[in-house]
Amino acid sequence: MANRPRVFNFASVTDVAESAANTETVVATLPNVTSEFPGQTVAFAVVLSVLCGTTVTGMTVRIRRDSLTGTQVGEDNANRGNVVASQVSVLAYAAQDVRGGEFSGSYVVTIQGTGEGTAATCQSQAVTATVA
Repeated sequence: MANRPRVFNFASVTDVAESAANTETVVATLPNVTSEFPGQTVAFAVVLSVLCGTTVTGMTVRIRRDSLTGTQVGEDNANRGNVVASQVSVLAYAAQDVRGGEFSGSYVVTIQGTGEGTAATCQSQAVTATVA
Protein backbone atom coordinates (compact mmCIF):
# COMPACT_ATOMS: atom_id res chain seq x y z
CA MET A 1 0.00 0.00 0.00
CA ALA A 2 1.27 3.47 -0.89
CA ASN A 3 2.28 5.97 1.77
CA ARG A 4 -0.48 8.49 1.06
CA PRO A 5 -0.79 11.76 2.97
CA ARG A 6 -3.59 12.15 5.51
CA VAL A 7 -4.90 15.65 6.20
CA PHE A 8 -6.55 16.79 9.43
CA ASN A 9 -8.16 20.25 9.71
CA PHE A 10 -9.52 22.42 12.50
CA ALA A 11 -11.12 25.82 12.04
CA SER A 12 -13.07 27.96 14.47
CA VAL A 13 -14.18 31.55 14.93
CA THR A 14 -14.72 31.13 18.67
CA ASP A 15 -13.05 33.73 20.90
CA VAL A 16 -10.53 32.15 23.27
CA ALA A 17 -9.08 34.53 25.84
CA GLU A 18 -5.61 34.12 27.26
CA SER A 19 -6.08 32.83 30.82
CA ALA A 20 -4.12 35.88 32.06
CA ALA A 21 -1.78 38.40 30.49
CA ASN A 22 1.53 36.80 29.42
CA THR A 23 0.27 33.26 30.17
CA GLU A 24 0.49 30.35 27.71
CA THR A 25 -3.07 29.31 26.80
CA VAL A 26 -4.51 26.64 24.50
CA VAL A 27 -6.50 28.26 21.67
CA ALA A 28 -7.08 25.25 19.39
CA THR A 29 -7.09 21.46 19.67
CA LEU A 30 -6.60 19.10 16.75
CA PRO A 31 -7.72 15.65 17.99
CA ASN A 32 -7.16 12.16 16.60
CA VAL A 33 -4.17 12.80 14.34
CA THR A 34 -3.09 9.33 13.24
CA SER A 35 -0.48 7.73 11.03
CA GLU A 36 -0.84 4.71 8.78
CA PHE A 37 2.83 3.76 8.64
CA PRO A 38 5.85 3.94 10.98
CA GLY A 39 8.12 6.98 10.72
CA GLN A 40 5.62 9.41 9.23
CA THR A 41 5.99 13.16 9.86
CA VAL A 42 3.23 15.60 10.82
CA ALA A 43 3.48 19.01 9.12
CA PHE A 44 1.44 21.86 10.62
CA ALA A 45 0.20 25.11 9.13
CA VAL A 46 -1.47 27.51 11.58
CA VAL A 47 -3.14 30.90 11.07
CA LEU A 48 -4.53 32.79 14.06
CA SER A 49 -6.35 36.09 14.37
CA VAL A 50 -5.47 37.58 17.76
CA LEU A 51 -6.74 40.73 19.44
CA CYS A 52 -3.54 41.64 21.28
CA GLY A 53 -3.49 42.96 24.82
CA THR A 54 -2.40 46.45 25.76
CA THR A 55 1.34 47.21 25.67
CA VAL A 56 2.09 43.86 23.99
CA THR A 57 5.61 43.46 22.60
CA GLY A 58 5.33 39.91 21.22
CA MET A 59 2.98 36.96 20.83
CA THR A 60 4.49 33.46 20.88
CA VAL A 61 2.71 30.64 19.06
CA ARG A 62 3.50 27.02 19.96
CA ILE A 63 2.26 23.53 19.07
CA ARG A 64 2.33 20.83 21.74
CA ARG A 65 1.46 17.15 21.82
CA ASP A 66 -1.72 16.30 23.73
CA SER A 67 -2.03 19.26 26.14
CA LEU A 68 -0.68 22.56 27.46
CA THR A 69 2.04 20.67 29.32
CA GLY A 70 2.83 18.26 26.46
CA THR A 71 6.03 18.05 24.43
CA GLN A 72 6.57 21.14 22.30
CA VAL A 73 6.68 20.57 18.54
CA GLY A 74 8.96 22.84 16.51
CA GLU A 75 10.39 26.07 17.80
CA ASP A 76 8.81 29.15 19.37
CA ASN A 77 7.50 31.72 16.91
CA ALA A 78 7.84 34.97 18.82
CA ASN A 79 6.04 37.26 16.30
CA ARG A 80 7.70 40.35 17.68
CA GLY A 81 7.44 42.48 14.56
CA ASN A 82 3.84 41.90 13.58
CA VAL A 83 1.78 42.50 16.74
CA VAL A 84 0.18 45.79 17.66
CA ALA A 85 -1.19 46.60 21.12
CA SER A 86 -4.99 46.57 21.36
CA GLN A 87 -5.37 45.65 17.68
CA VAL A 88 -6.03 42.46 15.72
CA SER A 89 -2.91 40.73 14.41
CA VAL A 90 -2.80 37.76 12.04
CA LEU A 91 -0.16 35.25 13.11
CA ALA A 92 1.09 32.41 10.88
CA TYR A 93 3.12 29.47 12.12
CA ALA A 94 4.47 26.24 10.63
CA ALA A 95 6.19 23.28 12.30
CA GLN A 96 6.92 19.60 11.84
CA ASP A 97 6.75 16.70 14.28
CA VAL A 98 8.90 13.70 13.38
CA ARG A 99 7.38 10.74 15.20
CA GLY A 100 8.86 7.26 15.53
CA GLY A 101 6.57 4.32 14.81
CA GLU A 102 2.85 4.56 14.22
CA PHE A 103 0.95 7.05 16.35
CA SER A 104 -2.43 8.49 17.23
CA GLY A 105 -2.96 11.54 19.38
CA SER A 106 -3.99 15.14 19.73
CA TYR A 107 -2.12 18.40 19.26
CA VAL A 108 -2.83 21.81 20.76
CA VAL A 109 -1.94 25.30 19.54
CA THR A 110 -1.06 27.86 22.21
CA ILE A 111 -0.44 31.58 22.38
CA GLN A 112 1.50 33.54 24.99
CA GLY A 113 1.88 37.29 25.04
CA THR A 114 4.98 39.19 26.10
CA GLY A 115 4.81 42.59 27.76
CA GLU A 116 1.01 42.58 27.92
CA GLY A 117 -0.88 44.88 30.23
CA THR A 118 -4.10 42.95 29.54
CA ALA A 119 -4.77 39.45 28.19
CA ALA A 120 -5.11 38.77 24.47
CA THR A 121 -8.06 37.07 22.76
CA CYS A 122 -7.61 34.63 19.89
CA GLN A 123 -10.61 35.40 17.66
CA SER A 124 -10.21 32.71 14.99
CA GLN A 125 -8.08 29.64 14.48
CA ALA A 126 -7.22 27.59 11.38
CA VAL A 127 -4.96 24.56 11.76
CA THR A 128 -4.01 21.94 9.18
CA ALA A 129 -1.92 18.85 9.97
CA THR A 130 -0.66 16.69 7.10
CA VAL A 131 0.70 13.25 7.97
CA ALA A 132 3.03 11.87 5.30
